[in-house]
Amino acid sequence: MDNPFKKILQDEKLPVYIKDRVIDNLNFIKLSLDVSELYAVKVPQALGSIALDNNKKREEELIKKIINEKNNEKKDE
Repeated sequence: MDNPFKKILQDEKLPVYIKDRVIDNLNFIKLSLDVSELYAVKVPQALGSIALDNNKKREEELIKKIINEKNNEKKDE
C-alpha cells in the first residue's frame, strides 16, 4: 500500500482562499470556545458570587439583629 502523503507535491503553494478558510475555521473554533467558556464558567461564577454576597449580607444583618436584641435585653434587666 502506497503512502498517500508521499504523493503530495511539496513545491506547490496553497491557494490563498484555502488559507483564508482555514484561518476562518480556526477563528470560529476560538469564538465557540470563548462563548462556551462564558456560559459554562463565567456566568455561573458571577451568579454564585451574587448569591454568596446576598447570603453574607443576610447573615451579617441577622448577627447584628441578634446582638441588638441581646443588648436590649441586658438594658431592660
